[in-house]
Amino acid sequence: MRGHTRDDLLLATETNLEKIKLRVDVGNLVGKDKIGVAVGKVVNQYKVAKHFDLVITDNSFTFTRMADNIAAEAALDGLYIIRTSVTAQRMDAATCVRTYKSLAQVERVSFDQDDGFEGATNSSPSGGSGACAYLSVHVGLLRGVAHATGLGVVDVCR
Repeated sequence: MRGHTRDDLLLATETNLEKIKLRVDVGNLVGKDKIGVAVGKVVNQYKVAKHFDLVITDNSFTFTRMADNIAAEAALDGLYIIRTSVTAQRMDAATCVRTYKSLAQVERVSFDQDDGFEGATNSSPSGGSGACAYLSVHVGLLRGVAHATGLGVVDVCR
């Protein structure tokens, strides 16, 4: 998650938590369970609960940002951990990352074309989508990666 997006989500969450805190402080929201439900809805909305220290009692609610957690996550922004069986002599780290990022373009390709599996159908006998459609998408992705990097499909599938 980019830093500015994280900050926006944290700020939106804090704004909504302040509203709950105000309701608790004036006595409109009481009870550990009721406060917890209200707080849970807010922190789960933007999925940033891990960045807040929440203290809920029967008649109080406090929260603080966990700056260390936020900084630790921000430090990992932009890092990629990509595991591949292709040797470093064949593809260096920068090329590997570029290839990984290019998968987004490959995923946009329409898979309506013949996938090379003769006799394969895109649906199961029960009428739902079957494993063949799933496999077809992955074969298409592998072909796209192989084409983008100049590797053979066998090299990609290893």
